[in-house]
Amino acid sequence: MIPITEYYDDEIFLTPEKFASVCPNEFKNVERIKNLGIQTALIIFMTYPEQNPILQNCELVFQCHLGSFLANVYLKDDYLIAIAGLGGSAAAGLMEELSVFGIKNFIAIGSAGCIDESVKDKFVVVDSAIRDEGASYKYLPPDIYVSTDNDLSTLLYDALLHFNCPAIRGTTWTTDAFYRETLNLIKKRREQGAVCVEMECASFSAVAKKKGLRFAQILYFSDVVNETEWKRTIDSEGHYNNNRDLMLELIIKVFEFMKSIND
Repeated sequence: MIPITEYYDDEIFLTPEKFASVCPNEFKNVERIKNLGIQTALIIFMTYPEQNPILQNCELVFQCHLGSFLANVYLKDDYLIAIAGLGGSAAAGLMEELSVFGIKNFIAIGSAGCIDESVKDKFVVVDSAIRDEGASYKYLPPDIYVSTDNDLSTLLYDALLHFNCPAIRGTTWTTDAFYRETLNLIKKRREQGAVCVEMECASFSAVAKKKGLRFAQILYFSDVVNETEWKRTIDSEGHYNNNRDLMLELIIKVFEFMKSIND
């Protein structure tokens, strides 16, 4: 049986703009954000954003409804910070709705599983993602890879190096099923160039390409996956690679420096 990967590029029944027009209270800050000239969003993954000291000092301006999950979107200075849900469909929905606010540049920071232990102590600035998920096939014709924005990724990589953060540029493997990362599949993805595995990058990248937006992503490792074992690496020791609150502090420094050299 051939997998269902047909791509149709015809009339869309529901657009995010149409959704916003019938939910004006939820999108009440759209014109305000546009009038402020804000075009950039930092996308993060965080379970309890209301407990984060940085976000406590930011204004909540929108909540994206992703099924049973509300993705908070905060205003910080001259950009937005958006909390992403898990998986490609949530990623696509968040980017679609943020585009209604006039956001054109997206930087995501997320965790990944390392499948190449030679890079386990580095950040990965993603150049391309293997499309082993579903959402990207609704935005782009079938293919193995989808690329991020090269110019934005270069700025992000250079900013990491400025702060002496060990980093590489590479390929990630985006999957919908983290409990189905089999040994042979890991081997195949490694042969295709992937150094890590996560659940959103290909979907973000595809939406961005389809809508003419710019997207880049930095990944850090929360676990290691190899032929013999799975090892979780997140703890509360305070290392940047292991502590998500400290990771947000670092990435905001990197993000704001990146913006400064791009202005």
